[in-house]
Amino acid sequence: MSKYKIKTLITRGHDKLRCEDDFVVNETQNLIVCGVFDGCSSGLDSHIASTILKKIMMNVSGLEFAYQLCHKNNDKDYLKYICQDYIDEIYFCLNRLKKQDLFFIKEEEDLLSTAIILVLDKNNGKYFIQFAGDGVAFVDGEVVDVHNEDNSVTYLSTISEKNLDNYINSSKSLSGTIEKTLSISTDGIDTFKDVFGITHVEEARELFFKSERFVKTDGMLTRLYNIFTKESDVKEDGGTTKKTKLRNIDDFTMIRIIKEDE
Repeated sequence: MSKYKIKTLITRGHDKLRCEDDFVVNETQNLIVCGVFDGCSSGLDSHIASTILKKIMMNVSGLEFAYQLCHKNNDKDYLKYICQDYIDEIYFCLNRLKKQDLFFIKEEEDLLSTAIILVLDKNNGKYFIQFAGDGVAFVDGEVVDVHNEDNSVTYLSTISEKNLDNYINSSKSLSGTIEKTLSISTDGIDTFKDVFGITHVEEARELFFKSERFVKTDGMLTRLYNIFTKESDVKEDGGTTKKTKLRNIDDFTMIRIIKEDE
């Protein structure tokens, strides 16, 4: 069984009064299951939605039982099924909440949150990633960017039960075997701007997804973020570089998993 380092980062956007993202990491004997969530900014208390999704995932039981059962039945799509079980649990929990007269959920927007869920088998390095909304993933050198052209998002809690399977099947998913590193991130990673309002997407992705600086330290992503936002070398149109401060306009949350050398 390979060993993996798990690094996390959550930061409030420069234009936000409070962070509306959240994340969860759950590690068992055989699996790593994690998720990042981005509450819809149109909600009055949109941080509630992302936190609810985190709490639901934290309380899903029977993960190892499902894993062993799938292996016993030689199910090749076992990671996909485990991941979709999480999606189903989130969906039905949100539906139950909508039917309750809860004082902290007064508007539909309070339950709107994107989700990216990742399931990794530590024994063979196989993974499955399921998107429910927008976000960004990075797998061994390849960036997968999930955004609608009009910047709209179809949230899981707005789907009718009869359309749930179609929603999941039509949403972006990734699968394969990790070679070195993989990450999932809310779309805040693409909102870094300098003091002149110029967006620096590639610089942010290069640093947070690909950099091996401070890999051996627990605070790797936090240190990278602090350095990046304090003063960074960025390229101008003419190819020259300049130092400037960068800041993420939207909340930015990511989880990075690094496979250790055997």
